[in-house]
Amino acid sequence: MAGRDDRAWWTAADLGCLVAGVAAMLVVALRSDVSVAAPVLIAGVLLLFACRRWREVAATRAATTRWAHSDALTGLPDRVVFQQRLDAALGRPARGCVGVLVVDVDAFSTVNANYGLAGGDRLLASVAQRLHAVLGQDDLLARLAGDQFAILGANLYDGRHAEQVAERVRHSLVRPFNVDGEQVWITACIGVALDDSGSASASALQHDAEEALERAKAAGAGRHVVLDHSMRAARADRDDLVQRLRTALRHGQFRLRYQPLVSPADAHMVGVEALLRWDDPDRGQIQPDEFVPLLEETGLIVPVGAWVLEEACRQTALWRRLGRAGADLRISVNVAPRQLAQPDFAATVARALETNAVNPRNLCLEITEAALITDVDAARGELAKLHDIGVSLAVDDFGTGYSSVGYVRQFPLDAVKIDKSFVQGLTAGAEDAAIAHAIIKMAHALGLSTVAEGVENAEELDRLQQLGCDLVQGFYFARPLTAEAVGSLLETGQQLAVA
Repeated sequence: MAGRDDRAWWTAADLGCLVAGVAAMLVVALRSDVSVAAPVLIAGVLLLFACRRWREVAATRAATTRWAHSDALTGLPDRVVFQQRLDAALGRPARGCVGVLVVDVDAFSTVNANYGLAGGDRLLASVAQRLHAVLGQDDLLARLAGDQFAILGANLYDGRHAEQVAERVRHSLVRPFNVDGEQVWITACIGVALDDSGSASASALQHDAEEALERAKAAGAGRHVVLDHSMRAARADRDDLVQRLRTALRHGQFRLRYQPLVSPADAHMVGVEALLRWDDPDRGQIQPDEFVPLLEETGLIVPVGAWVLEEACRQTALWRRLGRAGADLRISVNVAPRQLAQPDFAATVARALETNAVNPRNLCLEITEAALITDVDAARGELAKLHDIGVSLAVDDFGTGYSSVGYVRQFPLDAVKIDKSFVQGLTAGAEDAAIAHAIIKMAHALGLSTVAEGVENAEELDRLQQLGCDLVQGFYFARPLTAEAVGSLLETGQQLAVA
């Protein structure tokens, strides 16, 4: 409608100019020699038509460009226009806070499944209208793709202002939508990225907004997350730590320390648990809580875990040379869910044992409950292969997850490790003591041995002895030891003096 009005206005203006021009030239012709007036009249008419033609071409080009970068369904600008406007906003001198909000409709696939693609398109068009209605005149709304929209706040005051925009967007979608005569309720997750430092590029800000959106979706439907410069700095630190981990693996910066497994009856060391440590040349020793989750998140736990297995077996072979005590020593190695999910994991374990000529009965693999329930059938098959090799299997941190007799019976386990949270509560209240007692009774009834971790005082040890726990470990006996210290214990006697 607006386009037709514009064309009518320009046509009337052209005709008016043409009439005025002709009248003026007629006046000139009446007052001047005809030989002079005629060429002037012709030139004027040609000039007017040339101007008209230029405007038509320019309007056509502008319309073509506009439609080339507009979303046909919603009429909103597309990703290309959004990128251009974001570049312009970030490039302004002395600018304030610039924000990007990425809006993603939750579970939109169910709308398409229930109402068809046409119904989904109508819903998206309605969503675009509602979003546009709650934005300011300086804000730009664009459709990126599918059910995802983007908002550019070029003149935000601060992060709180961005939060307010996100809240307005969220509230605009609270009322139900009408799709084919039915009411449909939806929610949306929103990722918000801000730059008030004047240093972010358009691509970096969009990437931050998309990362914030992923975090919001991970938190649940209808959530929003703001990623500002402090969070960006934390991510940079994380990325730096990941690169350092890759370097540590290549340059052999990882170490193993060994915490004794002790018989509670006589304080004799019957085994050790291999614990991963990292000595960074620049930052010193980094705590496992800082880097082990990153190893698991990035998948680096697979090659690092393979190294741990190899090193643990190599060290076991060295201790075996110290005599009978070393030959009988059992070493426990933790296995992450990603490791167990590898189709060749059992082969990796077998190769480490064979390469170092280690008896499989000297190796115990500690599996977390999460690894067992992620894919029960796959875990059962892989554990069966390991059990056939002769390796012992223990479930780690028992009692903190999905512990049940039913799932324990599904796997060829040899032991359960009682989580330290229950051990530390043995003397504090009856509830933790009852749980520890129940775990020990259940394990013994199923023919499994028990190990209690995190023992730190004599009272906890006495209580575990009363409950019939088979093995214990913790700072009460020893902190994680070097391989040399374990070797000295094997040579001089395996009994540990309490710390």
